[in-house]
Amino acid sequence: MPGSQRHMSMPPPDPLMEWTHRAADIPERGLDTTRAAREDELAALTVALDIPACRHLGLAYSLRPLGKGRYRLTGEMTAGVTQSCIVTLEPVEAEVRETVDEEFWPEEDITPDIPGVEGDEREALSHTAPEPIRQGVIDVGRLVYEQLATSLDPYPRSPNAAFSWNEAGDPAASGRDTPFAALAALKYKEPKE
Repeated sequence: MPGSQRHMSMPPPDPLMEWTHRAADIPERGLDTTRAAREDELAALTVALDIPACRHLGLAYSLRPLGKGRYRLTGEMTAGVTQSCIVTLEPVEAEVRETVDEEFWPEEDITPDIPGVEGDEREALSHTAPEPIRQGVIDVGRLVYEQLATSLDPYPRSPNAAFSWNEAGDPAASGRDTPFAALAALKYKEPKE
């Protein structure tokens, strides 16, 4: 269902966007480039993020070698999305602008096993690890997808959305006494002598 906000836990389909670089092809001085999602990529993002629309997505970035087969990507991601209001389900337009700063390391250099770290702590640390370079390929598209997914408002609201707790079935709204109102009345009742 569009707008149900499942995007926070959904892994991206592979490959969602073919925004990749072969590490061997990156010059010593690095590279500067800009990417913009094609119509088919925007449609795939809309489905993967479970939102009504992804209108545009772009990334202007630099990719610089750090030595030891490692690279650093810095740049700015911009996107225009349509989400569903959590109250009215009306479309909510949003513009996203995020700074991106990530390192990519050869997969074999990233060790998920840290001595003495278990369970939830290991899971938390895995989110701060560098991005893997798999089979000599830097996957910028996957990084952009994850950045966009975590940048979306989890509770988008239309500017004219109004939510009232006093619904028709609420006893307080209908003027009827509630069990708590009866208890409050007993508290202030004069003791009998």
